[in-house]
Amino acid sequence: MVREELFGKDTKIIKALNEAKELAYTNLPILISGEHGVGKQTLAIYMHQLSSRKEAAYMIVDCSRSEKEVEDEILGHRDETNGRYNKGVLERANGGTIILRNVDNLGDDFQKKIHKIFLELSDYDIDLRIISTTTKNISKLVGAGRFSRALYLYISGNQIHLVPLRERKEDIRWLAQNFLEIFAMDKISNENNTIKNIAEKLSNELSVDLTEKLVGEFVGSIEEKLSDKFVDNFVDYSTQDFTNELMFNGSTDTSLLLNEEFSQGSRTMAIPSFTSAAYEKLMNYYWAGNILELKNAVINSLENVNEGIIDVDELSIGEKKNLMMGGLDEDGIRLMSLKEAEKLLIKKALIHTSENRTQAAKILGVSIRTLRNKINEYRNDGSNYFVNLR
Repeated sequence: MVREELFGKDTKIIKALNEAKELAYTNLPILISGEHGVGKQTLAIYMHQLSSRKEAAYMIVDCSRSEKEVEDEILGHRDETNGRYNKGVLERANGGTIILRNVDNLGDDFQKKIHKIFLELSDYDIDLRIISTTTKNISKLVGAGRFSRALYLYISGNQIHLVPLRERKEDIRWLAQNFLEIFAMDKISNENNTIKNIAEKLSNELSVDLTEKLVGEFVGSIEEKLSDKFVDNFVDYSTQDFTNELMFNGSTDTSLLLNEEFSQGSRTMAIPSFTSAAYEKLMNYYWAGNILELKNAVINSLENVNEGIIDVDELSIGEKKNLMMGGLDEDGIRLMSLKEAEKLLIKKALIHTSENRTQAAKILGVSIRTLRNKINEYRNDGSNYFVNLR
């Protein structure tokens, strides 16, 4: 189930959630807009779970794929290898909800086709809720002749907009702390399972009484500590405590097994906390990737945590690693020309801001005039994205 508190507490988000709750009980099409990573798809799922359709399926279609792939997934197709017919989501999700992700990417011809089909669903005994998401201002695309007006009017009768994370500063702290507790708990649970699995491996070597005693003490300690409110509560047994006790009572083979399992050393199990400096860095960061980027930053910081404290050095934000696929160097960065890197960063900034040039220029640290000149340069070079940019 989607957790409502993970959308945030800002008044603008609460207003959007209240709108979503009211619309969830209707069958009306809905368009959810907002930047990448702000939670559009999650909100669509949340609405399905609140609706009378919650016992039926919800299915997500990524409209940014090729037109043929999207059409086959929605309408169904016959497998070319075995001739078997594969039902589309219109049939498979009957009674439930279809979420059209990145609906602005639908091909021109298919936009007209799917609009006609949506209007005729009842003729085929298909009952569906249609929720669409977009990072774009589709009304502008309609005005530019790049999106079907008829389809836009159908999907956008009810709209919900999710504001960027950087426009609700207090939510950054709130969400960071919630993600920290959630993923730290997952980590503790995984450690717990690791210990129990090792104990099972050694059950033939140790006495039953000793194994049960060690596992019982370890799990009991976790349960006792986790009954309290997270922060500053440490579990009595670290993985190394348990390892040492098993190694002391086991054979040479046992020691070798445990050394292999814990070759990376011991990690005391606790819910860590951010320092004030770390919170300041989180609050001042731009968060172009919004909640998704914040969640990933918290997960990465847990891998770097030292003695239960996450300081500035443990925060993995503001780094341009692993953004590109293929040809990566040892630092996770693909080498390219400065011109290529410049074009890529400008494109990413425009995508993140739903092609808002003022915001994109702010991210890039350049004037709006410089950005405009660069866009015209890339358009004249024939770059597809910039040629189609309005």
